[in-house]
Amino acid sequence: MRILSSPCRATQLSLFQSRPATPQWEQLPWEVRQQTIRLLARMLSEQSERELASRSTQEAGDE
Repeated sequence: MRILSSPCRATQLSLFQSRPATPQWEQLPWEVRQQTIRLLARMLSEQSERELASRSTQEAGDE
C-alpha cells in the first residue's frame, strides 16, 4: 500500500450560507415598482375572471 506524503485537503461546503439581502420596496426603482403593480393587478384580474367563469360553468351544469 502506498502512503501519500502530502494528503489532499478537501474543503467542506457550507450548508447554511447566509441568504442574500431582500431589497426593500422603497429602494426599488420607480419603474420596477410601477411594473410590479401592473403585473399584480393583471394577475388578480385574471384570477377573478377564472373564478367567475368556473362558477358560471358549475351553475350551468347544476341546471
